[in-house]
Amino acid sequence: MTAPVNRRLMSEAEIEAEVQRRLEAAKRHCLLTNEEAAAWMGISPSTLHQWRAKGRGPDFVKDGGMVGYTMTALEAWREARTVRHSASG
Repeated sequence: MTAPVNRRLMSEAEIEAEVQRRLEAAKRHCLLTNEEAAAWMGISPSTLHQWRAKGRGPDFVKDGGMVGYTMTALEAWREARTVRHSASG
């Protein structure tokens, strides 16, 4: 015999927070096109294409002829290039 599960109803604020959390998680796994990713990065689509061809730029997913970028990959790429401080001199 298993113990009963103690469940309570979620408040409206908790439901809204959970919905937002799930939407953000889904967005992170959604693939952006080359044009969408370039716009987010503030560069031209051709620059992003050139970086990809040269092995530079953020990680991407390639499925057949389709190329896509996740927000996780774009944010990780930007974070890796964020300068926290500069050396004085």
